[in-house]
Amino acid sequence: MSAYVYLVRPGDQNDELRYSLRSLEANLPPGDVVIVGYCPTWVTGVLHIRGNRFGTHKQRNVYDNVLTAARCDALPDQVVWMNDDFITLAPAVPAMAHRCTLAEHIDGLTTRSWWWRSLKATDAWLRHQGHDDPLSFELHRPLPGDRHLMAEVLTRAASVQPANPPQWRTLYGNAAMAAGLDAGPREPDGKVYRADTPEPSGPWLSTTDASFRVVRDRVAALFPEPSRWER
Repeated sequence: MSAYVYLVRPGDQNDELRYSLRSLEANLPPGDVVIVGYCPTWVTGVLHIRGNRFGTHKQRNVYDNVLTAARCDALPDQVVWMNDDFITLAPAVPAMAHRCTLAEHIDGLTTRSWWWRSLKATDAWLRHQGHDDPLSFELHRPLPGDRHLMAEVLTRAASVQPANPPQWRTLYGNAAMAAGLDAGPREPDGKVYRADTPEPSGPWLSTTDASFRVVRDRVAALFPEPSRWER
């Protein structure tokens, strides 16, 4: 049995996490739940690893939370990494997949935001490590993987612009390929960024605060019963 490792932002008001846990129980293979960061008071029956050590600095918190969990020997070797807004709409099994090449991903961005700068740093570091044409694994869906390999690659890249660190999914995915693992198929992202963005056709849904308000009623109808991780 694996463990589902959730990266959770501060705050008890987190319906995305509530419905993510309900959808996990309904549609994903069984496993324990681990919460890294903030554990809402309504959550029960999970392993809680304290995190969010950098206050309101979201990007730094996420990288540090993943690394902290990856180094935790209370976790099994194989885990599934989860954001607190991942909702699984139908029965599915988490598997490796990639988005496109990292160069294609960067070229498709229209603004030079923190996200663009982080992906550029990720690309530069991976190329320096010998990955000639790295892939982007920036998909908003569960990511299965070996926590020891995650700890190794995130430790090595930890000094790369710590205030806006490289993207951990892509670091891990390319390290896994170098270790002989399959990158999986090329897949579209399931993130719904705005209220007018079409919902994904597959089982993986991820939202923003604004888009969750649009899909909330549908999700609540799919998963009306509390999961075993709710008080």
